[in-house]
Amino acid sequence: NLHVPQSLLNKAELMEMMMVPKNFVSPNKSAPCMGIVQDSLLGCFRITDKETFLDKFFVQSVAMWIDVWDPPIPAILKPRPLWTGKQIFSLILPEVNIHNDEKHVFSHEDKMLLIRRGQLLSGPIKKGIVGAAAGSLIHVIFNEKGSDEVARFINGVQRVTAFFLLNFSFSVGVQDTVADKETLTHIIEVLVKAREEVRGIGACANEGTLQRKAGMTLLQSFEKDVNTALNKCRDDSAKKALGNVRRTNSFKCMIEAGSKGSDLNIQQIAVFVGQQNVGGQRIPFGFRRRTLPHFCLDDYGEASRGMATRGYVEGLRPYEFYFHTMAGREGLIDTAVKTADTGYLQRKLIKALEDVHAAYDGTVRNANQDIIQFAYGEDALDGARIEGSQSFQLPMMSNEDMRRAFRFEYRDDGTFTEEVGGNYMDVHAKRALRTDSENVKRLEAEFQQLMVDRDECRKIMELSKNPKLSLPINVERLIRNARSTMGTKAVISDLNPVNVVHSVRKLQEDLVQLFPSYNRGPDGKFLSEHSRHRVECALHLFKIHLRQMLNSKRVLKDYKLNSTAFTFLLSEIRAKYLQSIIHPGEMIGAMAAQSC
Repeated sequence: NLHVPQSLLNKAELMEMMMVPKNFVSPNKSAPCMGIVQDSLLGCFRITDKETFLDKFFVQSVAMWIDVWDPPIPAILKPRPLWTGKQIFSLILPEVNIHNDEKHVFSHEDKMLLIRRGQLLSGPIKKGIVGAAAGSLIHVIFNEKGSDEVARFINGVQRVTAFFLLNFSFSVGVQDTVADKETLTHIIEVLVKAREEVRGIGACANEGTLQRKAGMTLLQSFEKDVNTALNKCRDDSAKKALGNVRRTNSFKCMIEAGSKGSDLNIQQIAVFVGQQNVGGQRIPFGFRRRTLPHFCLDDYGEASRGMATRGYVEGLRPYEFYFHTMAGREGLIDTAVKTADTGYLQRKLIKALEDVHAAYDGTVRNANQDIIQFAYGEDALDGARIEGSQSFQLPMMSNEDMRRAFRFEYRDDGTFTEEVGGNYMDVHAKRALRTDSENVKRLEAEFQQLMVDRDECRKIMELSKNPKLSLPINVERLIRNARSTMGTKAVISDLNPVNVVHSVRKLQEDLVQLFPSYNRGPDGKFLSEHSRHRVECALHLFKIHLRQMLNSKRVLKDYKLNSTAFTFLLSEIRAKYLQSIIHPGEMIGAMAAQSC
């Protein structure tokens, strides 16, 4: 069938709603649904490896596959010019900033990913960075630069990596499947230990001393313990097998890149396949009191119930091959059944919710204009614009941490100490700060509000060592962008902390006005206190995050933002929040039905 757009409206809908670049990020998981995979992903990993150096011939040849060619200075000049793979990969990167690992700061292993203004400075490019994952490079480019830039980046990656692999090649050989003597010795020890553990569990069951698990018979408890022991043996062997593999092993390259395979695949090829399960349990008796005619009656040992102690290189024994095909068949049938069930369920959900949409007044309504929800998702935000895994340390901070991070130096009598502003505040700002006695009260009010925010977050959030939030704006990255774009390399900020407090408060009021609400007057004011309360609740967590990220002391001391960078940051936050609000007319019913 051919669908031809015959009006300007149809053309606009196709270009803005149905074009592939516009749908890179799915509102289902607030993450990209497309990413770099397989050959291109492997090429990304190898070209950005710390040991990849490219000669002049390759660099000039790869210029044909890059849209904008601005060759960098070689990393090595003598005895012959050589470029790093990171330099060539940076040519296809847009101007973004990413720093995703604070632990490994420029370590020898090259684990930390650091991109500054479109220059890849550290870290290899793996699946978690360019794959379909929340917070990935594709996600950041989509939010910072737009969908067209993402399309340009993906096209560039595929062209450059394909050309790189064409010239440098990649293949898996027999040498990649052979385990070394140390690994084989360790695996034999692991298998012997697992066999003894299974016999010990069997002895406990025969003597009646085996601890029964809740809701299980003695036989079920025995099977559970044996299966757990054998699965643990397989997982431990997989880690050991990958740990002893050479860095240049082709299997290891694919696994670390994320293009194909896992630790388990190396172990099953080179060492042993491990326990085979059907229905989450060991292979059941299919014949009379035994699994296969190869075994004695009532044999509950590991070999007769699905344990394969050989790998693919050595070759499976006949009965191990049978067990392996039984476990594989289960996966195929399960996939086929699930496809039919989920497809029919999704069809029914879509039919039931197909008329639910976001209205222009911020509510969620159906075709009869019945109100289903006063604000979509209670926050009126587009799922595709939300970024997860944002660090939120406020609930974990002690009183001393709070004072050190957020509170200026002033005495109990309401006067500033000599240390206020330290070496991070401008002399004129210090003088202006001391001229008004009310400034201490204003800054103390800011600090006390953060203390209240912290205590409230402790009540409503599940505390963990590293709390994460899903919010419409990544404030931390915008701060980094503001410093990078505005070139704030100065040590001293020219901002007045009281003006920072006032600007952040004004920003919060602006967000309330930007929030869509159905109960406002022509001047934008709320007609009822209930409407205002509903909007305040929707913005509450984001406001807390803004207050702790844009605290006046942090802005001056930690970020060292000047007035230009701070103004740019506030305008970016307003613009990004406006973009994150759900579009009127969005068919959120069908979207929700497909997100189950």
